[in-house]
Amino acid sequence: GPKVDALVREAGMSGVRVRGVRISEEDGNRVLNEGDATARDVLVLMDFLRGRIARERGIKLVEELDVIGRDRPLAEDPSEPS
Repeated sequence: GPKVDALVREAGMSGVRVRGVRISEEDGNRVLNEGDATARDVLVLMDFLRGRIARERGIKLVEELDVIGRDRPLAEDPSEPS
């Protein structure tokens, strides 16, 4: 099938930003943290991208990674021992 980078470019998604994260203009397979992105920001952007590609091309993108993240540093997580 088509490569993700080509699908991202065809959908006009290169450079699209959600809060602190954006899709790379050079490689549609990469999301870039602008310095203050949260895990949630990354997931929202990925969901937006998958939805756009599914609607426009009828292709379901599947992540090839396990997403692990928190929206605050571990030191502030009340479930972690201090």
